[in-house]
Amino acid sequence: MAKQCVGIDIGSEHAKLVVFDGQQVTQAVLCEIPDGLVRDGRITSFEAMSDVIKAAVKENKIGAKDCAIALHPSDVLMRRITMPAMTVSQLELNLPYEFRDYIADGKGRYSFDYAVLDIVNDEDGTPKEMDLLAAAAEKEVISSYSTMLRRAGLRLKTAAPDVMSYLNLVARDQELNPVPEGEPPRDYCFLDIGRRNTGVYLFPQGRYEMMRLIDIGTGNLFTAVANALNIDPVMARTYVLSDYEGAQSLPACMDIYERLATEVARVVSFYNFNFPQSNLAALHVCGRGTNIGPLMETLYEHVPVELVDICELLPPSDLSPELLRQCDIALGVTLQ
Repeated sequence: MAKQCVGIDIGSEHAKLVVFDGQQVTQAVLCEIPDGLVRDGRITSFEAMSDVIKAAVKENKIGAKDCAIALHPSDVLMRRITMPAMTVSQLELNLPYEFRDYIADGKGRYSFDYAVLDIVNDEDGTPKEMDLLAAAAEKEVISSYSTMLRRAGLRLKTAAPDVMSYLNLVARDQELNPVPEGEPPRDYCFLDIGRRNTGVYLFPQGRYEMMRLIDIGTGNLFTAVANALNIDPVMARTYVLSDYEGAQSLPACMDIYERLATEVARVVSFYNFNFPQSNLAALHVCGRGTNIGPLMETLYEHVPVELVDICELLPPSDLSPELLRQCDIALGVTLQ
C-alpha cells in the first residue's frame, strides 16, 4: 500500500473518505448519498456513486490516488476455517473448495482471499494447522467498484470486508501495545451504532470470532421523534442529531436506548458464557450513535464492561473525534 491512501466506506446515508499518510489521518470526509442510491447495502448505480465520490474528492482537494474500499457484508462471503498447514500456492488452490456449500457452481466467477489468524505447531515446532478468515467476492462486483473509483479519479488497490478494518486496528494495537509476557492476549469488541442497525464485532484474543447485528439504529430515533412530534422524518433527523428542544431525551427515544442497551448487554453475556476464559474488559464504540449523549449514558448503565472511544485505537489525527468515530471502517481498511 502506498504511503498515502484514501479509505472509503459507503453506508446508507454517507460515503466516508479518509486520507491516511502512513502516520496520521490527515483528512476525513462525510458526503451525503442521494436517497435510493444504496439499498440494503448494495449500490443501485455505480455510475451515480462515482459522481458522488468524484465531487467529494474535488471539493475537499484530496490529492491521493490509491484507495482501499470496505465491502458491505452483502457483497462478500466470509468463513472462519481451519486448514492443514500448506504453502500459499496450495492454499490458493484449495480455498475455493471451503466455500462449496455457499457457491454451488461458477467458482471462477469469484475472487478468494484470506487472513491468517493463527498457526498451530506440532510438538517439534512444525506448522500443523492454520486458523484463517477466508472471504469470497464476485469478480464482477470488484470490477464494478474498480470502474466506479477510476471514474472518480482513484485507483483501487484493496477491497476488503468491513471486518478486516477492525482486524487491522486490532493488529495495530497488538503491535504498539504488546501484552506483558505470561499474560493472555487481549479480547476486543467493537460496537458500531449506525442508522439501520448496530453491529457488535467480537475478537477473542484478537482473532475474529463473530458479528451480531441488532436491528436498532439511529434511524429508529428519527422515526420515533417524527411520530412523537408529528413532524417530517427529515426534520426529525435534524432534531435528533442537534438535540433540538431536547429531542434526544423524549420518552420514545429513551425506550429505544433501553432496548438497544439491553440487547448489547445480552450479546456480551452470551459471549462471556461461550468463552469462559474471556478477558473482555471493554467495548470500543464507534458510529454516529456515539454522538448521542443519552444513548451513551444508557449503554454505560446497562453494559457490564467499560465503553471506550474507538479513537484510542486509531492513528493520531488533529481531526475531531466525532468525525473519526464515523470513519473508523474507512480508516481501518487503509491499514490492509
